[in-house]
Amino acid sequence: MQILLPSLTELEIIDCPKVEKFPDGGLPSNIKCMSLSSLKLIASLRDTLDVNTCLERLTIEKLDVESFPGEVLLPRSLTSLSFLFCQILKSLTTRIYATSLLSHIMD
Repeated sequence: MQILLPSLTELEIIDCPKVEKFPDGGLPSNIKCMSLSSLKLIASLRDTLDVNTCLERLTIEKLDVESFPGEVLLPRSLTSLSFLFCQILKSLTTRIYATSLLSHIMD
């Protein structure tokens, strides 16, 4: 995807249950804003995002789980994490708070 969309800075994948992982080759490192609604896509961020990613804002939408999975490692560049329409979400793992630059979490 980096070669196909080198200028991509925002990505939104919402209500696409058949999309389970990002393409081989990862995402462009200059993506700054991303919205996702698939737990499988969120879990695949760990293997997809480059260590030098610019991702600043991540929005999680319509996630039907009670707790945010602990195996999801968020990039250190992340400054904003939002949860929208996640009615049954009750807890977040402490790993989320370990992201040094994360300035706010919204629900």
